[in-house]
Amino acid sequence: MLIEKEKLPKFEVVEGPNFREVYASGVFGGVDPNEGRIIFYVDRFKPKPKEDAPGQMVLDKIVHELQVEVHVSPGQFKAIA
Repeated sequence: MLIEKEKLPKFEVVEGPNFREVYASGVFGGVDPNEGRIIFYVDRFKPKPKEDAPGQMVLDKIVHELQVEVHVSPGQFKAIA
């Protein structure tokens, strides 16, 4: 069945009230029979002053900060993968 061009419904994309844009340096997740889960994260480097060399810094730790977790159907998860 073909739909005539002038009878197509209008399509509008809007941002929901909780929409946000995030930067991610990586992603992990998995799928089970009920849902797929995708977690986006960013790694942040935390330096500290070097004790024996004033004015210099050394890497103290790497913080693995989770940004957002997305839940989708198993079918959608497989389509994304």
